[in-house]
Formats: sequence, C-alpha cells, structure tokens
Amino acid sequence: MASAWPSSTSCAAGSAAAAARRTASCSRRAASARTRGGGSDTTGVAIAAALSADVCEIYTDVDGVYTTDPNLVPTARKIDRISYEEMLELASLGAKVLQIRSVELGMKYGVKIHVRSSLHDISLDVPGTWVVPEEAAMEKVTVSGVTVVKDEAKITVADLPDTAGVAARLFAPLADASISVDMIVQNQAFDGTTDLTFTV
Repeated sequence: MASAWPSSTSCAAGSAAAAARRTASCSRRAASARTRGGGSDTTGVAIAAALSADVCEIYTDVDGVYTTDPNLVPTARKIDRISYEEMLELASLGAKVLQIRSVELGMKYGVKIHVRSSLHDISLDVPGTWVVPEEAAMEKVTVSGVTVVKDEAKITVADLPDTAGVAARLFAPLADASISVDMIVQNQAFDGTTDLTFTV
C-alpha cells in the first residue's frame, strides 16, 4: 500500500516576535502539532523525529548560529553548517540559540535542524545555520565558535599545602551549599605548595 505522506518532510519551530512567544509546529501535510513555551526547540525536534521528518526548522530572533555572541562581538560570523557535536558543545557552554536537548534529539534520530530568523520575510528564503551530522569539510575547522559566560567567577587559592585531602576540604563547603564548580585547574606543586583555580 502506498503511503499518503511525502518521503521528505520538514518541521518548523518559530518565534513570533510581535507576540513575544515561542511556537513550535510540525506538519506533514494535514497533520500538525503546535506547542508554546520554553521547550519549543526540543518539542519541535521531538515531533519531527516522531513524524520521521528529515528537517526541523527552528525560527527564532537570530539569523542562525554565530561564531560568538554578535551582541558582544560585532565581527561575529554566521556559521552555515555545524555538526551536532559542535552545537552540543556550544549550547552546553552558554550559546542560547538552541536547547541542548533539541540537538541531542536531532542527533539521535537523524533530524537535521535549520536555525532561521523569524524576523525576515519568509518569501526571501534567507538561509540560516544547518545543524547536521559531521561532514568532511567540518573536520578542517579548528574552532567553530566561542561562548561567553557573564555570570561566572574565577577564584584562585594560592599556596595551598600539596597534600592529600586539601582540595576535598576546600570544595566540601561549596558542595554543602549546592554551589556548582565548573572548572578546576591545579598548578604543579613547588616547595610543597600549589595554587588551585576554579570557576563557579
């Protein structure tokens, strides 16, 4: 029996700037689903995966994924294509374009994600950024992007005794206060002491 559905489908998730709300919608001809709220990227990709769609289009207030935050660095460039893995890393380090879970779902179910601007006239067909499986050309790129975290502090504790258990005693009160430590760097010991730097 022939399928009534086309072999290639797409899903669109969008942001209506005038209404200041995010909307995700997926359609396969007459079938559609729509959600509102903060999980629209993830919901859009999940619906696309459930419908075996090839592509999920995420419409948002930016043209795509940039090499860094264009609001902070005016020379930031839009990335045409980025791998799922690179996008996951950027998202986990603070890039706000896509939710981490939406990228994970796209990668798991083979749904390509096209991040596009909802601020352009749709008839102009302005390309955004494609989030896709890694391609040979992507392997040539050393750095895809840089993220900025504004609400993180770097703390250095100098001249700590270089003995077992010192770091545990330092971090235990932070853990007790539910303070998450992001990165830890410990210098090589010199004269029985070391410096330890961490971010919170």
